[in-house]
Formats: sequence, structure tokens, C-alpha cells
Amino acid sequence: MNCSKCGVKKAVAKKPFTDQYMCLDCYMSDIYKRIKRNLSRSKQLEYRGKIAFLIPQPYLAYGLFALRIILAIEKKYESEIHIIMESCDDSKFVKDGSEKNVRIYALQAPEELRYLLKDENSIAWWRRYRAIAASSVLKLGFRSMVLPLCAEAASKMEISSILSSQLDGGGEEELYLLRPDGFSFVNALYGISCREVTLFSYMMFPEAYEEQLRAESRIGKSLVDEYANNILMSAIKWRSGEVLHSIDKSIAWLYGSQNVPKCKYCGGFSLKKNVCSYCEVFEDEKINVLLSQAELRECKQL
Repeated sequence: MNCSKCGVKKAVAKKPFTDQYMCLDCYMSDIYKRIKRNLSRSKQLEYRGKIAFLIPQPYLAYGLFALRIILAIEKKYESEIHIIMESCDDSKFVKDGSEKNVRIYALQAPEELRYLLKDENSIAWWRRYRAIAASSVLKLGFRSMVLPLCAEAASKMEISSILSSQLDGGGEEELYLLRPDGFSFVNALYGISCREVTLFSYMMFPEAYEEQLRAESRIGKSLVDEYANNILMSAIKWRSGEVLHSIDKSIAWLYGSQNVPKCKYCGGFSLKKNVCSYCEVFEDEKINVLLSQAELRECKQL
């Protein structure tokens, strides 16, 4: 079967929830345009600007794939890309790390702070992790941070949160989340299916993808996490995007009539003034001091 776009090259994959079969070149071009649109709409495309891009280990290959496209986009703008990774060891996967406009950092956080990430469900881990990363990024003068979260990963967190009666866990599948202080979390992969990202991530970064799976397995998974994942896997099996559309509509309905505050740490929905239930741990005086100690250590250039 030939590509539905160019009609010349052989199709290698079907775009999820559509009838389009694409060749590699057309598919890459399609994702390139979607990521560029996301960056443009979130005001990340500025001539000689700076972008902070977070790549945690459980999204390592996804982040590397998004980074490859972001570098291609930002090269035209002569932007600096500041990559935040779990450790300097992960920088070995960044094949473009030698470029002059790329700087790589390792997220340094006190052990007691990292302990808050252990044995937690996916959304608790993700909200706390990005809050810790934001605390360190602010010290470099950034007012935003780009994230690599694909559609189903965000939807799974929302379903899991609501099933466990934590209603402030909704709203993760957004282009950007804005904290009360104006700091924003921008999702480069907003609206892009994890199936698409997985295809290219595994093909381009197989070793990093294996590392990503190992890191994913270390995040605590509750019963509702597993159930949420089952719902999404069933939707994928039947090739239906309706469940994702329904989740987005349901979340919008749930919060649409209310002026829901945003968490001052992670930027997520909060039903308790300005701190969500997942980030309440940071309100403890000792933990808050540890949060302020999180910092970035620049890795040696490749």
C-alpha cells in the first residue's frame, strides 16, 4: 500500500484514529508540524530564545524523539536548548549534545525529596517530579519548561485520579499548565498519540526505549492505574479515539463551570485553594526547604 499523503512511497504505519497510511517521511513531517504548532501556540518559538526541556527517565525515549524535532525547529530560530535529565549518564543518549546551542543538566535533589517520588502512583509521581524540576529551572531564569507527555499517558493519569476520587488530578491533557506565579509547563507532544511516539522512539532510540521501560516499572502502580491503563488499551485495540475525546470533554464539563485554582507547585488543577492534593507534601516546612535546594548541574559536553 502506498502512502496516503505522497502517494509514491510505501506506507509503513497507520495514523491512529484515522484512515491514513503513511510512509516514514510523510509521518515525520506530520508530527513535525504538530509539534511546531504546539510550540508556536505556547510562545516557545522566539528568535534567539531559550527553551528548558525536561526529559525524565520514564519518558526518556519519548523525550529524545521530541528533542530531535525541537532541535530541527529551533535551529531556524537560533535558540538555546537546555535539557534537564535524571542524571548525566542519560546524556549519552543525546546524539545532538555536541551542538553549540545545546546544554545538558542533571537534576540534583536531596535524597529525602526524591523519597517522595517512590512508591507513588503515576500522577502523584509526575506532579511532584515536575514541581521539583521547576524549582531548579527557575534558578536559571526560565519562566517555562517543556515536557514530553503524549496523549494516552496524560489521559491515563486523569482517569486514574478520578477513579480514586482525587478530582484535582484532571486537566493533564492540556497544551500548557500555568502556575499562579506565571511559570508554565508546556507539553510538546500535546494531542499526539503515544502509539505514534512509541513507533519513532523505538525505531530511533532503541536502547533509550529499553531504559525508559525499566524506569517506568519503578513507578508505583495502584489498582486504579492498572484499570485506567486497561480502559485505554481496550480503546487502542478497537482503534477508537472516542474514549480520549470523551475524557477531554468530561474533564472540560467537570471543571468548565468552576474557576478551578492551579497548584503553585506543579500547575495542575487544585480543589484546595492553590495546592493540589499531590503537592501538599511540599507545604511541610522541612520539605519546602529541601525543595528550594533542588538544582541543576551541567553535564560535560559530548
